[in-house]
Amino acid sequence: MSSKINVTYIIKQHFNTLRDASNNKVSFKDVFVFLILPLLLSSLVFFGDGLSKEMFSLAVNFGAISTALLMSVLVLVYDQEAKIKYNIEVYPERYDGYRARLSVLRELYQNICYTIVVSILLVMFSVIGMSVLGNCVNVFFNLVFFVSSFLVVFMFSNIVITMLMVIKRFHALLTH
Repeated sequence: MSSKINVTYIIKQHFNTLRDASNNKVSFKDVFVFLILPLLLSSLVFFGDGLSKEMFSLAVNFGAISTALLMSVLVLVYDQEAKIKYNIEVYPERYDGYRARLSVLRELYQNICYTIVVSILLVMFSVIGMSVLGNCVNVFFNLVFFVSSFLVVFMFSNIVITMLMVIKRFHALLTH
């Protein structure tokens, strides 16, 4: 894969933020909430008929809107980071407080970038699912349909959970 489109680093950085702040170890609660819970939700697809065309269409819209919204939020994060770096230079005696905020901002940046990547993938797999929806007469298209349905539900739930974390982190940054 071209290094220009390889996003595995963004995904790794996001999962590195799922650590317990007190001891910097992997938080199994976070792993459950951000990985296992979406996997459990998406596995329900195999007990039904997969997603409908309307659900795929809804996922495309959700992914497109999320991507656009989060791209603009990245600008806000960048602006906040620049302000904090400026404050560190001007008020070095407050370095520790600013350093903690800077750390949260950097993690927030990773979470937002990850959510944008997953939103783009959500759109891509929704389009794939819609394109094979009427062609599920052979085994290959049926498999592609169910895998697409599974991935769409997984990504959708993962995006929602990650966005809740992003909102909570923004709230903490802007109110403390």
